[in-house]
Amino acid sequence: MIVSVTCSVIIQNGHLLIAQRKADDTHSLKWELPGGKVEAGETNQECLIRELKEELDITVRIGSRLPENVHRYGHKEIRLIPFFCEIVKGKPKPLVHEKIEWVPIAEALSVDWAEADIPIINWLLDTM
Repeated sequence: MIVSVTCSVIIQNGHLLIAQRKADDTHSLKWELPGGKVEAGETNQECLIRELKEELDITVRIGSRLPENVHRYGHKEIRLIPFFCEIVKGKPKPLVHEKIEWVPIAEALSVDWAEADIPIINWLLDTM
């Protein structure tokens, strides 16, 4: 079974918003693009809007969809579906993450990413 997960690519002033998973989470202390699992009956865009409100207390405008990545973590396979997003309300706060940071896009690969996010970061670096 493949689990669909959306994630956000939020860029401001040449910096990318990234979030670090908590120490007691799966993929402990790995960095990721904020987002979450698509629930039954939800569109990808509705999921991302909901997840970013729950996780970061921000409201976003969803932009274009980027190439997705399918990745297997042991027994679980996820389809990571990224979208460019623009913050329209709020300032990001780490409500469910260890911390969040704005990293310069050129330095995005300097953090310890969750494996599924790496192809998306590479795509981003290749196209920016």
